[in-house]
Amino acid sequence: MKQLALNILTIALALLSLYYLLFSNFNLGNLLVWLLTAASLLYTLFWRRIDPWVLHTLAGRILLGIVLAGCLIMISTIAVIVSGQIKNTSDGTEDTLIVLGCAVHGEKPSLVLVHRLRAALRYYQDKPDTTIVVCGGQGPQENISEALAMKHWLVAHGVPEEQILMEARSTSTEENFRFAAEILRKQGKDPAQPIAYVTNGFHCYRAGKYAQREGFLQAHAVPAGLPLTQIPTTYLREALAVLYYWVFKSPTAGPLQGAVGFLRLHS
Repeated sequence: MKQLALNILTIALALLSLYYLLFSNFNLGNLLVWLLTAASLLYTLFWRRIDPWVLHTLAGRILLGIVLAGCLIMISTIAVIVSGQIKNTSDGTEDTLIVLGCAVHGEKPSLVLVHRLRAALRYYQDKPDTTIVVCGGQGPQENISEALAMKHWLVAHGVPEEQILMEARSTSTEENFRFAAEILRKQGKDPAQPIAYVTNGFHCYRAGKYAQREGFLQAHAVPAGLPLTQIPTTYLREALAVLYYWVFKSPTAGPLQGAVGFLRLHS
């Protein structure tokens, strides 16, 4: 029974890893899934040798304790992330909407970004006087900036071009809000007034923290959906990103400050 369960788990992870390899840009979340797949494969092949070592040697018990502690930390962090999806959400009355950046494949928004754009479009349709700020610079494997790709998508779906402001310099969520605040001030809008921001549900908690740090004192989330295939990679990656935020408060601080592009979501 255990062998069967391990076989099923490893096959499922292998298929998911292959999907990310073929249809997604390289990023930390995908790497974590690939590492989990490798670990699952090794355990599936050698669990009869691994289990006695883990249970009956000091080194094995220490390793088991470290793994269990890591799992507990990750599960607790993911619980915080999930709670952030249902707290501090928008009531639909804000007249400024910030759409946070995400990957573009060539000039086409990724599936994750399309979910954000659909949420932004629904918000606009319910409140047509909304000013929309689209955020995101041009990253690896992107032929145009994320902001321009979003603007093209929104205009094609009926949003007037004059209601869309572009912030096309940012490379992180923190910069999304920082540069959006600069643009809004030039438009005579006070970032301290109520605004709404669109991102996928898993990202709402950390995005809200960065919004506050950049002067958006009344920022409310508009959670967007997520493709089912992206749930493992996004939540694993986001758990590490939240842990990093709790320690260093910024993606441009700490030992990984030079890896912001790698840490971003490119699915």
